[in-house]
Amino acid sequence: MAIFLWTAINLMIMVIAALGCINPVYRRSDERFPIEIPVTLRTGGHSFSGVTSDISLTGCSIRLDLPVPSGDEPVDLHFEDIGKASGRWIRRGESKEMGLEFLDLPKATQTALFIRIFLNPDNHCQHLDGPEQLYADCFKRMFGNIE
Repeated sequence: MAIFLWTAINLMIMVIAALGCINPVYRRSDERFPIEIPVTLRTGGHSFSGVTSDISLTGCSIRLDLPVPSGDEPVDLHFEDIGKASGRWIRRGESKEMGLEFLDLPKATQTALFIRIFLNPDNHCQHLDGPEQLYADCFKRMFGNIE
């Protein structure tokens, strides 16, 4: 009986280790972090204000006050306390939530954004409700959200 128990435990450990070796499929090239930064954007001669809902060094999702009219014009962004950037739309719709990819991120803006995302302790795990949520999110991150 003890042999079967240890065989089952070893088999479970091997399956978990094998699953950890598989690279999950991600929608984005960089990890996005749920950080809210006030932003002003200009496109098509109009100015809009909003706040980021998540951000990375390559793009962000923005909740705007008003829907942006359709068009493929480039977008000029100004992040409060960070700097300026330019971008292009990657997700648009009738809602006020839109996705942008950064095109030319100046080095000063990239450095300030890096500091805000990775070196600000106020941003780390504040969206988690406790250690149980942290463990669950780490497990999801390790095995990924395969879509």
